[in-house]
Amino acid sequence: MLFAAVALTCTMQSAPTQAAPQLALPDCLGKPLVKPAQVIFACADGNFSAQSLKWTGWGESFAAATGVGEVNDCTPYCAAGKFHKARIVIIASGVQRCPDGRPAYSTVTYAWIGRPPFPPGAGAANPVQTFSCGSKP
Repeated sequence: MLFAAVALTCTMQSAPTQAAPQLALPDCLGKPLVKPAQVIFACADGNFSAQSLKWTGWGESFAAATGVGEVNDCTPYCAAGKFHKARIVIIASGVQRCPDGRPAYSTVTYAWIGRPPFPPGAGAANPVQTFSCGSKP
C-alpha cells in the first residue's frame, strides 16, 4: 500500500520546467552566442572587431558592453595594414527569432570612448549594424 502511494505521488508531480532560452547575439555565421567576448563587425575580413567585452543588462531590452575595439588601417592595403586599438562601447538591441526558436538581439550600435583608432572619414563608418540568425552563404 505504501509503495502504491509513493508511486502515485511521484507520477502526479509535475516534470521540472525548462528555463526559457537566454537571449543571444548572432556571430558572423549567424550562430547565436550568449554574452560573446568578441563581436566582429567586418565579417568578410575581420578588419574591425570588439574584444574583451564585459556585458551588463544581458537579457533585457538592450545590453551594453565595454571592451577594446580593433581596426585595421589597411595602409597601404589591408593585408599589410596595422591594427589600432581603442576603448569601445557597444549596445545590442532589437529582438529577432532564430530558426531554432531562440530569441536573439538583432542590432548592434557602437561608439568609441575617446578618440577613434582611425582617421576621420576612414573605416568603420556605420555605427549601427544588423546581426542575423541562421547560416550565411
